[in-house]
Amino acid sequence: MSTDEKNVGGVAPLGPALVAGPNRAVGAQACCALGGERFAARKGRSKSAPLHTGLFWCLFVFFVANALASVGAAPGGTLTVATYNVENYNSASRQTEAGYRPDYPKPEAQKTALRTVIRRLDADVLALQEMGGPPYLEELRRDLRAEGLDYPFGTVLEADGLDPERHVAVLSKRPFTSVTRHTDLVAKFSGTQERVKRGLLEVRIAIGSTASALSTPSTLSTSSGQAGSRRANSGQADTGQTAGGVELTLFVIHLKSRLTERAEDPESAAQRAAEAEAVRDRVLKIFPDPAAAKFLILGDANAGRAARADRAGRPLRALEARGNTTIAEWLPAADSRGEVWSYFYATTDTYERVDHILASPALRPAVVATRIEDGPGVKEASDHRPVVVTLRME
Repeated sequence: MSTDEKNVGGVAPLGPALVAGPNRAVGAQACCALGGERFAARKGRSKSAPLHTGLFWCLFVFFVANALASVGAAPGGTLTVATYNVENYNSASRQTEAGYRPDYPKPEAQKTALRTVIRRLDADVLALQEMGGPPYLEELRRDLRAEGLDYPFGTVLEADGLDPERHVAVLSKRPFTSVTRHTDLVAKFSGTQERVKRGLLEVRIAIGSTASALSTPSTLSTSSGQAGSRRANSGQADTGQTAGGVELTLFVIHLKSRLTERAEDPESAAQRAAEAEAVRDRVLKIFPDPAAAKFLILGDANAGRAARADRAGRPLRALEARGNTTIAEWLPAADSRGEVWSYFYATTDTYERVDHILASPALRPAVVATRIEDGPGVKEASDHRPVVVTLRME
């Protein structure tokens, strides 16, 4: 089954074809070739013997590899999902040791630290914020693979009219069943309206018995799609069921920063809350009954869980509920020392929790554990720390 991709509002190209699954098939081919060579090197054998014996071992390794793949995707296992703002993995204006530099790439020392953190996380699915365009995502994917961590599947959301430098993206060990780039969301605030600055990336991943069956090569399309999300225009409620099992849906966000051009909206609080409401309304359009759906909303909200009377808490409150409808439950998390911050804001020398994971009511019982990563390399890699959730998928 190929990846079903839709682009709500249009999308710029995402580069190369992505290979299927972990390197089991590649490993099987290598074993077959190596087995044939070893048998052919033995003295006193006929020319046909190595071919037959090599074929036997090739088939043996193939079936064992596929059996292991099926076991890895079997119901009852766990799935680790992380969200990580990688702090300008792109070309941006930076203060370097040599002074101010415009259009300068993320320093190699920071990239090395970032990969150290990601390898230690070893998440099955990794949601990213502040990622550059497709070439930057491919660079990260390639470098991780060279260091032993393979993410065969990936996608990035970029489109005309959105933030041209910082995007949301996903890397995954498991194949996508669909990718929808929502670039048409509109935030209405202070008597005006603007497009949600970084859109909303919707990615669906097969869980349970269908995962291995969906491990086929896929190329993420470069064409623009029709307006309307995967099922949003069909008039049918979506529960995340596939023909062969269940899907987990990720909604990846990166809400408006605190920088503002509007005097009437200090720290862009109203705009950020309006973006969260636009995301919430789209999620409810796709999943009218969140209590029957399995999804996560995750990413950088640029806001914490402030008191209900505090406007700074509006974005998260919007994502948690609309009226009497519970949409998703915020998941608390802490590091190894019990500290709960995920972001160091150098301008004010403060530590805050702005990176979040929320689980739908149907998915909440599957949450096994949460944490904020605080191991070596975190400080050097980014001004954010990864937030991680482990799910038991049945």
